[in-house]
Amino acid sequence: MRFSRFIMWLSLMLMAAPAFGQAVVLRPDDVLPRLKEAAPEAFYINGHDVHGIADEMAEAYYPLGDSAKYVLALVTLRLADKGVISLDEPVAKAMPNLMDFNPFEVAITPGHLLAETGGFARPVAGMNEAPLNYYLIKSRGAGQVSLHDPIGWRLLQAFLEKRTGQSVVDLLTQELLRPLGLSEEALMPVETRYPDVTATPLSDAVLRGDAVIALARLLLVNEDASGAPFLTPENHARLISDPLWQMHPLGFDAMAGSRRYRSGSHEWVQLGHCRPGVSVVAFPASGIAYVDPEATPFPSTQSQSCTGKLFRERALSNATANIPPTWTRQEAIAAADKLLEPEQLGGRYQCANISAWVKDRVDGSETCTLTTRMIDGETLTATIVWPPRADFVAGPPLSRRYQWEAPYAYRGSLAEPPLIFSPYKAGGYAYIGDVAYVKVGMLGYIRPIAGNYTPLMIIILLTGALHIRSKTSVQWRRYGWFCLTGAALVGFGLYADWHWWPTVLYKLQMPWLIVLWRTGLNVGLMLMLALPMLSTTFIRQQNMPERGFALLFAGPHLGLISLAAIGLFLTTIIWGVAGTFTAY
Repeated sequence: MRFSRFIMWLSLMLMAAPAFGQAVVLRPDDVLPRLKEAAPEAFYINGHDVHGIADEMAEAYYPLGDSAKYVLALVTLRLADKGVISLDEPVAKAMPNLMDFNPFEVAITPGHLLAETGGFARPVAGMNEAPLNYYLIKSRGAGQVSLHDPIGWRLLQAFLEKRTGQSVVDLLTQELLRPLGLSEEALMPVETRYPDVTATPLSDAVLRGDAVIALARLLLVNEDASGAPFLTPENHARLISDPLWQMHPLGFDAMAGSRRYRSGSHEWVQLGHCRPGVSVVAFPASGIAYVDPEATPFPSTQSQSCTGKLFRERALSNATANIPPTWTRQEAIAAADKLLEPEQLGGRYQCANISAWVKDRVDGSETCTLTTRMIDGETLTATIVWPPRADFVAGPPLSRRYQWEAPYAYRGSLAEPPLIFSPYKAGGYAYIGDVAYVKVGMLGYIRPIAGNYTPLMIIILLTGALHIRSKTSVQWRRYGWFCLTGAALVGFGLYADWHWWPTVLYKLQMPWLIVLWRTGLNVGLMLMLALPMLSTTFIRQQNMPERGFALLFAGPHLGLISLAAIGLFLTTIIWGVAGTFTAY
């Protein structure tokens, strides 16, 4: 009888082990010494067990940081489980005061916002005073590429509050803290009049140590405080195994509020990165999570690194030594082999995560670029220009060589992240590590060059005002007014967009003023487009000056003005301001 009970007990334990997510047992002596060298307050979770956390740490508070994405994702998935929201419903239909629903575009859904694929432009730093709808500027279609998207998270927060009629603080208490057996004081948002729109909402909140443990453990064990499932299996899988977005089998996956990375023979889910706050490196299949509750920036003279990066390196090193393989590169390559790569891949790219400000777009064509060139069918060279004060690296432009590994995937040295192109638009986007690029082609070369000659083109057009007092004909005098008015309207519009757009929109909150100068700019463009036609008419009808300096210089002057008008018109098209009337 005792033997039978023992066998039954052993069977139940073996069956329960996967449910607890503790397929691997790590000894503290094998983990903590090196881990705490990188981050003194770091600890690790092995299934239900926590190692390396002092008693006082459980009551201390830590900045939430980018792990706020994970917190909002948990609340969203809980509400989806209850049927309050759907991850596939158009957000615009629930928020008509913020967004217009366009049936001819890919509708932004909560699923897109959780994966950071909503496609919103990066907000301009320091411009925090405006209402949310001023920041909802689309930069690309939904679902195309996953980028740090603070505006998408703020839209998701507003969507949840709209659908539930509750504040996000109440939702956190109701859907997160209470089910996990935590008090309301376990997560304390910091109230500010003007939150930093470049950061994830709630990123300035503080989280108590026991709450850090509970949230990190959810990546390993899908249980609330009572032992019941915290999420349905389908939605819990969106946290750890079923990506909401994947560009390439060899790239990272966008999970709900986190990312899943791959390297060597392992894949892991990561919360937080280099920004101050909670950082977690979790191996759900093995039941292991390494946690650094305060990954603070750590400047270096060699590179812009951070303790979060060093902590991750130590965690991955320990996982490589102690955790059995959780990912096979050959299987990923086999999946990628199904993709059809074009004969010509690469070209000129610039950083994809830029704002809607024309100055940022033009400057980005010089300060953050990737230029790739195929040498042969197996080798590709890449010239990389890093932006000033980049979070991910510092230093001069780099030239790297990559070898073909799979369709759309190229690998350099083992210490460097791979270069991966998107199958979407046959290489329309590219990633090196976490840095995303969008293909701009020849426009990437022309944008800054055109900007250098824009003042000269405007000056040439203004010289047409000399014909306002022309005695040749009334058509010439009208031509002079066209030159003066068109150049003034376009020049003022471009200057205002380049220097004043963020201040007028976000600080003064006067979008009507932007509409006014952009309308004037487009009227000026219409006047300028008339100049080459008028010049042709003068020559064809022989309506030209017949004496003096005008006889010698009128023809060349008309040609120069026509070239300047066409060049300035093309510049406004390349910069994306021609035909734009709205403020945002």
